[in-house]
Amino acid sequence: MAIPPRNAGASSSRRRPIDDHEDISDEDERPPKPFIMDNEEGWTKETFVDRPIPASQTNVVAMATVHNRLGEMMNMIKETINQARDAAQTIEECSPNDDKILEVEKIAMRAIEQYRIVEIKYKVFGEIIQELRAGQDLVGGEGRFKQETKAKTEEYMSKTIRQKFKEDAFYEDFRQVIWEVKHPHEGRPPLSTWLPREDADESDDEDFEVGGTLQTYRCPLSLLPYEDAVRSTTCGHSFSRKAIEGLIESTAKSHRDRKKPKCPVTGCNHEITKAFLEPNPELQARSDRFLAQQKKMAEQEEDEAVDISQDD
Repeated sequence: MAIPPRNAGASSSRRRPIDDHEDISDEDERPPKPFIMDNEEGWTKETFVDRPIPASQTNVVAMATVHNRLGEMMNMIKETINQARDAAQTIEECSPNDDKILEVEKIAMRAIEQYRIVEIKYKVFGEIIQELRAGQDLVGGEGRFKQETKAKTEEYMSKTIRQKFKEDAFYEDFRQVIWEVKHPHEGRPPLSTWLPREDADESDDEDFEVGGTLQTYRCPLSLLPYEDAVRSTTCGHSFSRKAIEGLIESTAKSHRDRKKPKCPVTGCNHEITKAFLEPNPELQARSDRFLAQQKKMAEQEEDEAVDISQDD
């Protein structure tokens, strides 16, 4: 971004006052527009050249601060999405199939769109920072950031509702929570069930969607309910932290060559280490809610059984 030098000031040229009776229709009588010479008062051609940002630690830290602010913004929007999800769950518990859920869904969708747009900026900015950290000077950084984010944002916003949300993790979580309120032991239908088909979706007819998704909320390694759920950033599979870290540590001890363990999920060959693990609070929250709901249903069934026995 071009920044004028401090010693740059206004041109000494001044327009002469125009007399009330002066004919200003004649272009030749107008004073010439001021222009800047090659080095007039500190202004030079070099002043207006977008100079590269050196790959210094100071610049990396400064840009990382902006990057972190984008991350904070994403977290704030994420909180709105989670609040909408929880509100929809409460509505379903109190009044199943209430149309108010559709209103909450619209709020959630708008928040998800905002999140994805900020996420685009976050990722592009992160790529630029990585180049600086790798020792590459940044040339045309502002223009590149604007161009890439604009193109990717327009691409995302041009999608239909079904294309945006059919595979969106936030929307899947939203619908999964609502479904489990009244269907805890039934698989959830495909997300497209709740997403209208538009003309641009006609090409999706050849896609095969797997319905009947049933979430067990059990760690695939310990086979017990999730405890401090974590997700592998390499493959997306989730585990209880203690179970997966125990596997990683035992594998490291048994392999002197420090061979990295593979994901224990059947059919997955991705490597997995502690560095690849990140907290999965959304899954843990869903698991906790599911267990609480199961406990509540069991207590209700027990009460009903007692009532029947007393009637007999």
